[in-house]
Amino acid sequence: MNDPKQQLEHGFTLIEIIITFVVGSILAAMAMPYFLSGAMSSHTPIERLQVSSSLNQAMETILADYNMNYSSPTKNTLDAFAAKVKEFSTNYYSDASLKKVEAETTTVGSLSTALLVTITSINGEKIYHVFTIQSN
Repeated sequence: MNDPKQQLEHGFTLIEIIITFVVGSILAAMAMPYFLSGAMSSHTPIERLQVSSSLNQAMETILADYNMNYSSPTKNTLDAFAAKVKEFSTNYYSDASLKKVEAETTTVGSLSTALLVTITSINGEKIYHVFTIQSN
């Protein structure tokens, strides 16, 4: 009654399990660089945001100093302020993410005297502000 040929096989053979693991590991090895590159670059937006925040804080510090000490600027006080801005790290604070602070006197539209302040980060991002002399 019990015919050995009619018995159904149950489970997997050892060779089938080994082949499944080999194929799975090859697929995982191919997919790993794709997922790791995304994980490694996920911190980039956070770093850029921190650098932008440092640029904004630096410019706010300069603006606060300008508003406090130069309420009615003239050409001479604007030149004195430009010299102070050029020495940014000693007059305000030093930040490792800031590369360069520039201040140059220029002409903006019909304004004959204006001070253009540029702050550059180590990533090359820039922030600008123009200080002018108000004419009555």
